[in-house]
Amino acid sequence: MKKLFKILGVTLLAVIVLIIAAPFFFKDQIAQIIKDKLNASMDAQIDFAEVDLSLFSAFPDARLNIEGVSIINKAPFAGDTLFYGREVKLDLPVGDLFNDASEPIHVNELIVNGAVSRLTVDEEGNSSWDIAKEDTAAVTTESETTEEGTGFSFDLKHYELTDTELTYEDKSTQMKFAMSQMNHSGNGDFSLGQSTLDTYTEALVFYTMDGIDYLSGQQVKLDAEILMDLENQKYTFQENKAFINDLELKLDGFVELEEAYTMVDLSFDTPSSDFKNFFAVIPETYRKNLDGITTTGDFTVNGIIKGEVDDARIPKMDIKISSNNASFKYPDLPKTVTNINIDAQLKNDT
Repeated sequence: MKKLFKILGVTLLAVIVLIIAAPFFFKDQIAQIIKDKLNASMDAQIDFAEVDLSLFSAFPDARLNIEGVSIINKAPFAGDTLFYGREVKLDLPVGDLFNDASEPIHVNELIVNGAVSRLTVDEEGNSSWDIAKEDTAAVTTESETTEEGTGFSFDLKHYELTDTELTYEDKSTQMKFAMSQMNHSGNGDFSLGQSTLDTYTEALVFYTMDGIDYLSGQQVKLDAEILMDLENQKYTFQENKAFINDLELKLDGFVELEEAYTMVDLSFDTPSSDFKNFFAVIPETYRKNLDGITTTGDFTVNGIIKGEVDDARIPKMDIKISSNNASFKYPDLPKTVTNINIDAQLKNDT
């Protein structure tokens, strides 16, 4: 009996040592497999500085911690950095660590810290993010059985983006959209055909068109539950709160991704009608001078955006901003600005 316990003890100790030592033995091999998979699936140069592996941080999954991830474009954007991530963490089944280059790796959790992504459309209409290679092994007939891809399968349950900067620039239309200091997270189950995604986003938003700054650092927040129909690529807003600075909006409707276009059917309004909402949309830099201001009257925003969106079409929209007999007063000034009336509408019927 003592001999049996001794054998069991030695075996257990060997297993523990193997678990502790495995990351050191396999991390270089795993790093190369990941790098090969990414470069094989993208028409870009993918590289990273270092890979660490832990079998304890996300047990029962293994966690890959990849530092200095970069995606560098090839022609016609040769040399441009499409994406850089200071740190990328992937949680995946332990068994997938031993897959060879021909087998997919399933990702259950994704965390990205300190990312910078720059998306560009040039004067000829080329997109810098159009880097996916065509799958030459794709199924060509309906009678053939489908074969799972050889890259990554994102069956996510949780994901996070922290301290991230995203820029989109269309040089053909002189339009630029950017989000900085972005934090975004989501909890759901992307392995199901339908599930609810509980998501939170906050960022500073900038928008420029033809050299005119329409948004210049407004803080945007969205706390929302989104019904995901992944089979039909339809995403429907459920319970949610959206904020532009302190201006609260409620969203209803859905976004559906079709093969040739995106279908948008959204409506929004302000739950509160206080005239202080007007000052909420002023950039934070200038709002610092508004401490102690008093207001009367109302201010409301509501609208609909509905229709198909593609390279040639924008959706129909009807957005209304109104205020009736409002006023405001600075605490250090003797006079009050009164009789403020706003009746503005942005409408597109085609």
